[in-house]
Amino acid sequence: MGDYQKKRNIFDISYHYLYNFDKNELEEVKEIVNNELCNMEIINEIVVISKEDKERLGRADDFFNILIIGNSFDILVELEHTLQNISHYTKIIIGIDERSFAMSDFGIKVYGYFMKNTIKESLPQIIRNLADKLTNEDDDKKQIKKLINEITYISVEHIYLVVHFKNMTAKIIRKTLKSVEEELKMYGCFIKIHKSCLVNMKYVDDVIGNKAIINGKEIDISTRRLKMFKDIYHNYQMNNRKLDR
Repeated sequence: MGDYQKKRNIFDISYHYLYNFDKNELEEVKEIVNNELCNMEIINEIVVISKEDKERLGRADDFFNILIIGNSFDILVELEHTLQNISHYTKIIIGIDERSFAMSDFGIKVYGYFMKNTIKESLPQIIRNLADKLTNEDDDKKQIKKLINEITYISVEHIYLVVHFKNMTAKIIRKTLKSVEEELKMYGCFIKIHKSCLVNMKYVDDVIGNKAIINGKEIDISTRRLKMFKDIYHNYQMNNRKLDR
């Protein structure tokens, strides 16, 4: 496994949905996905979605890392709206044959295609490439730790966190806000102002009503946390007046 051993368990668990394959194709796809990800030490769970349960594909609370679909024109028409609304963090892979239509014709971004009649030859490399791309998030997390003093705030988007920096750039990581909040406690400047937002008080320019102003952006403070935040922020300002940004 070599270098991949350094990148183990990037996700607590990686979820992958399979849709529209016949029985034989389904077993082949499941085996390939499981083998390739296990070889890279990524824990995964494969979920087969039936046509009767296809609405799961569009549910905001039902996250999956990879969606693999057996393509056909009927399926494209059937899932067009659903797939257009899937999180852009979900990677879509399509099994095609000579009669298939490209998803791009329907405005759907696809990570890769493989031939259904040569699944064992064409799918493994796509899964390896994608898994390697996803595991790079681990390197991003390490880099972010080196930039703690540059973080302005962290917000939740779907099941991901978006880490915002003072230079107006951002990084996406897959961790819970609760776990990040625990990790950042030691710095004494990060505080949750909303169930989906953690701010660095060092970069709060002002508090107006129920809004914290950071880099010119207004960020909502929940009513329940407003008084507590104002008190903590006031004390932080008093204790850190001489600190330069």
